[in-house]
Amino acid sequence: MIKLDKRLAAAAKMVRDGGVAADIGSDHGYLACYLAQNSICTSVYACDINAEPLERTRQTIAQYGLGDKVEVLLSNGLQALNNKHIDDIIIAGMGGELIAQIIEDAQWHHEEKTRFILQPMTKAERLRTWLYKNGFKIKAEHVVSCGRFSYSVMQAEYTGYVVDVSLKFAWTGLLWDNNSCDATQYLKHVFANIKKIADGTNDSAYIALVNELKERLELNG
Repeated sequence: MIKLDKRLAAAAKMVRDGGVAADIGSDHGYLACYLAQNSICTSVYACDINAEPLERTRQTIAQYGLGDKVEVLLSNGLQALNNKHIDDIIIAGMGGELIAQIIEDAQWHHEEKTRFILQPMTKAERLRTWLYKNGFKIKAEHVVSCGRFSYSVMQAEYTGYVVDVSLKFAWTGLLWDNNSCDATQYLKHVFANIKKIADGTNDSAYIALVNELKERLELNG
């Protein structure tokens, strides 16, 4: 049986049962094959912009005998998925700005029935801001810690309502009231980044958020 790391396992938990999924940037194809092997999805598209990772994906598909459930597609973002029925689109392991660009370049998937499961490695604050400015809403958000790093995993869908989010929401999303150890570690990392910005720019909004985070995390000094 395929075992996923904590990041991909968190993404897999957000995929709806019984639908069709697409994994963008498939690498070895573990996530796509996991969804098929565990009958979470009836079929899965494993997509990548480069041929080499797709070859690794084909090897994983063959190893686990999933050729009837997982289809490999050479695709720049979501381009090869045009006119295909997709319930859940997973984009994990990329920067937040690249994830936003991939979604922006494929507006035919801006439908309420399609959900996006997003796991940014960096710039999560810019991805959250972009989502709301472009008519999306984050329905759920979790955080996972891998060693000294913590990552947000979001489930978003298109609503058509454009919202200007606060600086606080851009940086913390739905994690502000999450009291888990992983969320606390994530917010401490956010605090460190925001403090650097506040110290460097003397921006009042960032200074206020630093103080609010300091109180939230019960930090001294």
